[in-house]
Amino acid sequence: MSNNKVPKKVKPVRAGAKNPRQTSSVVTYVLAGLAIVVVIAVIAIGIVASDKDKSGKSLPQDQLAQTTLYTAVKPGATPAATLDLFEDFQCPACQSFEKQYGEQIVQAINDGKLSVRYHMVNFLDRSGKYSSRAAGAAKAVAAENNLDLYLNFHTKLYDQQPPETNADGLSNEQLAQIAASVGASPATQQTIATQQLDSGNVADAMTLASNSLKQMSDLLGASNVSTPSVVYQGKVYTKYQSDPNWLSELTK
Repeated sequence: MSNNKVPKKVKPVRAGAKNPRQTSSVVTYVLAGLAIVVVIAVIAIGIVASDKDKSGKSLPQDQLAQTTLYTAVKPGATPAATLDLFEDFQCPACQSFEKQYGEQIVQAINDGKLSVRYHMVNFLDRSGKYSSRAAGAAKAVAAENNLDLYLNFHTKLYDQQPPETNADGLSNEQLAQIAASVGASPATQQTIATQQLDSGNVADAMTLASNSLKQMSDLLGASNVSTPSVVYQGKVYTKYQSDPNWLSELTK
């Protein structure tokens, strides 16, 4: 007689019958999935809130006016829009902005549809202090209170912009020659050619640049300060980066 035991038959699970172990596993995965969705939603809400906070920052018009190096507006005009442009004369991105939109901006100003307040900053200053000296030269030109003269000088400085890696930039004599090429007076040319880094137009321009940098930091956050920055109605305006018709929409 054999001592081998006959194994008991396993009772099959009927269709529709519950399997506790399997159900627990499914619930675990479902709950884990829901947790991930909740985390993603929280992160997304945080990002949206952050963007809203940043876009909601603004500066009053009188505060922006205090750091303006020159206001370009057609005499007697009532422009549909006023822009604040924060630029650095040695900034390649500012040069690109000028090449892409400079003519349109000048035309809108001359048509009386647009007013532009230029804020020249100097965070690209190297050993030669070119950003500051170029801003000082622009301030000397602005003192002539001639709209066409300033706009032409502004354009010429970008046309002849030295490489960002050039620590010295253009000399004061070269800046004076550019001013002469657009019709600046001999007195203005002399002022530019002989300006000192610690006095006169350069000192005033550096003060304006320092205050303008602070305004950019207030609007963009210290880690996001960059040029060019376009400000409209006291707030950072970025539509120009994606819509080539942004200017015509603002001035219609």
